[in-house]
Amino acid sequence: MSPQKSKSSPIDPEVLGFFSDREEPIKISRIEAQKRVKDRFSLFAGGRFLIGLSSETLLKSGLRRGDGITVEQIRRLIEMEQKEQIRTYLLRLLSKRDHSRFELQQKAQKIFGFHSQESAWIGEIIEELSVKGYVNEESFARKFILDKTKISSWGPAKIRNALIQKQLRSSLVDSLLDELISEDHNLTSAQALLLKKKWYFDKTSDRIKKKHKMHSFLAQRGFSFSVIEQAITLIFHNQDVSKPDT
Repeated sequence: MSPQKSKSSPIDPEVLGFFSDREEPIKISRIEAQKRVKDRFSLFAGGRFLIGLSSETLLKSGLRRGDGITVEQIRRLIEMEQKEQIRTYLLRLLSKRDHSRFELQQKAQKIFGFHSQESAWIGEIIEELSVKGYVNEESFARKFILDKTKISSWGPAKIRNALIQKQLRSSLVDSLLDELISEDHNLTSAQALLLKKKWYFDKTSDRIKKKHKMHSFLAQRGFSFSVIEQAITLIFHNQDVSKPDT
């Protein structure tokens, strides 16, 4: 189930009124499992509903029946609930594939809000998950580069731009591109793309115009000028060689 978009969860005015005339903490009269929502519990005081909590938040709070609770504690519990929802959402994203920190921040803000408080919590939890090894930007970048190279046939420049837009360090991106993609591989990929689109380029009979179309196509795919020139030269050379003598 998708998390609900978070707002600045105010306390129910009736609950505030319940606390307003009391200086001492109010005792929790009972804690009940909610019937409609799994792993959630309702806290009551004197027969009045106070707050609903996830099992995780309730466990972390250490609250039990008979414990006293203040309005400030309820505010802290609401904050804990919101943070737990953010953490659960981020872990769900990471269980599907690696993400950069920037991706996680952007996706979580769309769900939980762009307010300064929510943004700070999201950043705090991403840092926590990073320290625990759930977020690894080098691992993310490696997989991204290999996927875009092998599956999408992107050239290094297009891959680099995409990773920089995801706010990965340029030094990390450049280092991994040098490590994972050789010049020979780039040339082979560029040639393969031109051959795959041969039907399209052959619609242009003029040799210069055809070269221009090939150059533009490979440049858009992120290949360097030198690789593009070599690939086009090889394609035309092979075509010339294969032509029957007249």
